Amino acid sequence: MLKLARKVTVLEIAGEPELSNATLRMADLVERLGRHRITANASPILAVGDDAGQLARFMDEVRADLIVADAYGHRRMREWALGGVTREQLLSPSRCALLSD
Repeated sequence: MLKLARKVTVLEIAGEPELSNATLRMADLVERLGRHRITANASPILAVGDDAGQLARFMDEVRADLIVADAYGHRRMREWALGGVTREQLLSPSRCALLSD
């Protein structure tokens, strides 16, 4: 499916201390995709507030049709207090999503 995409963007939203590690992880994934003849771009985003909101704004900016994401949870208390990207994608989807755990 990724080979058929017009554009593939690898995205990670990370806090300041993790941004350089996120950039390295994304570069590794872009390289792996390249071995399968999938051209991808990396877009690290500095976390500022609501990750789900930042993801939605980014997806709107690039006019993305599909999200392919790793779905994972946090402790219930943190999810309840802060929400979560996975939860947002499941409960209020704004576009098609393929989620895996």
